[in-house]
Amino acid sequence: MYSIVLVAALGTGDLALSQGVSQDLADLKRAIEELQKGQQQQQVDALKQTISELRQRLIEQKLDAIHRAVKELKEERASMKHPAIPVMPLAPPRALVHVRVPAGATLYANDQEIPLRSPSSVFVTPALEPGREYSYDFKVVARKEGKAVTRTKRVTIRPGTEVHLVYEDMKQED
Repeated sequence: MYSIVLVAALGTGDLALSQGVSQDLADLKRAIEELQKGQQQQQVDALKQTISELRQRLIEQKLDAIHRAVKELKEERASMKHPAIPVMPLAPPRALVHVRVPAGATLYANDQEIPLRSPSSVFVTPALEPGREYSYDFKVVARKEGKAVTRTKRVTIRPGTEVHLVYEDMKQED
């Protein structure tokens, strides 16, 4: 319809009518753009709602799987009240010593070198007699400014305990 009015206005040379039509066309274009933006926002909102529903469905599926697994474990535990499997004796108690040393440093426990896989390692003691205390001398040797630097720490441990040793003051030479 606007194209007919535009042709008529241009054909008659009526400039005022032509400008009015141009304004109407610009207004119509803006209205169409706003409508498209509104439709895009509706699509985004619909996608967000779909995502939310899918997440909820996934959560419910995972919860159902967890409930089934818990139920199976309870049934399994109930059936094992009198196991036919012989009970193995527990391993003798040990202690753990977590050690953090500079990279490239050497660790000794009671003057025996302990191989380190990384600067943060765990030393597991041999079997320890319950109720007794044991002492270990941990020595770390690192190179600093071309010289060997040694730090020794005495640790008293009991079976089943964990100790943390940190030798942060010994920066390894680059």
